[in-house]
Amino acid sequence: MTHTRSDFSAAMIVSVLLHGGVLVAALISWPKAPQQAGTTVPVNIISNATYTDLRAAAQAAQAQMATTEQPVPEAPPEAAIEAPVPDPAPPAPLPA
Repeated sequence: MTHTRSDFSAAMIVSVLLHGGVLVAALISWPKAPQQAGTTVPVNIISNATYTDLRAAAQAAQAQMATTEQPVPEAPPEAAIEAPVPDPAPPAPLPA
């Protein structure tokens, strides 16, 4: 009987090299052009100022009524539904 040599070791070496190459390619940081960040303007938000303008609004020459219409109900209100009457209790058992 002749002993045939297996290609298992060659296939294992090729597999390890291929997987290692894929891993190295995935970990490479490809050089990119730096992205331009948008310009920003610093803003100070003042919520409680020492001086606030609390003057009354200018009065109109003639008072005007609101121009919105009164809402119209779309459906009539439902009538109250009476609660169902429970069944009467069964009679008590007779003593034996």
